[in-house]
Amino acid sequence: MKPGLTMGLFAIQALQALQLPHRAIRMLVITDEEKIHRDSTADQAIAQAAQGADFALNLEGSAALNQVTTTTRGGMIVEVAIQGQAAHSGAAPEAGRSAILELAHQIIQLEALSDLTAGLHVNCGTITGGSSENIIPDFAKTQLGVRFKTNAQREHLLAQIQAIAATPTVAGTQTTVTVKTKIDSLEPTTDSQTLLQIADQHAQAIGIGPLAAIASGGASDAGIIAAQGIPTLDGLGIVGGKAHTKDEFAVVESLLPRTQLIAALLQTTHQFN
Repeated sequence: MKPGLTMGLFAIQALQALQLPHRAIRMLVITDEEKIHRDSTADQAIAQAAQGADFALNLEGSAALNQVTTTTRGGMIVEVAIQGQAAHSGAAPEAGRSAILELAHQIIQLEALSDLTAGLHVNCGTITGGSSENIIPDFAKTQLGVRFKTNAQREHLLAQIQAIAATPTVAGTQTTVTVKTKIDSLEPTTDSQTLLQIADQHAQAIGIGPLAAIASGGASDAGIIAAQGIPTLDGLGIVGGKAHTKDEFAVVESLLPRTQLIAALLQTTHQFN
């Protein structure tokens, strides 16, 4: 992420130093995209800042010099909380309604909603519940990491999650589903394809084209901007790989040509719909 910020700033400085004509530029620096803005209102700020923009470039990294991202999956963090009935597990187990047992049943159903071929994934990333081994647990919850290719899939997934919650296996338990945060998917449009063609022309002139359009399995703030009807390209930052591992790397030699591509795109005068 940090090389992308540096590249964006240097591209703007280059245009200023060369006194080249360009549009007014708005650069957004967002620090909590990895958490899908769970603890902030950054998603709303991004959507607001995007209003009136001609197009948008997201400077996340890319796997190859001639690649840009035109499709990203969207994501949600969904909390599924179960309310049961506490009871002494030795003296009166029949009086209890185990929230953990109900959650266990639901987790199996929730994870079964995943369809990797269709780009859908539901991951029960954390679970909490109960207070003691001799008490029937009256509370349990899981945080779901949900991924989808299209926003229509998101709505369908949410409806399925709510349907599972509404049909408990353990009688006497109740489930609450709360969407803690969400981010839209980046879906190609006619205007974004035009922007890609413009980027390809610049890339070939620089010597790093033709460009290949790829789909990313991760979520991106580009989806928030694209949802506002703004033509958007993603993955215009530094070349690298193995993100979120101890072996994560970036290719220094990609800094200059990719920054040249960004600067060239910032001069685009095409009028989008």
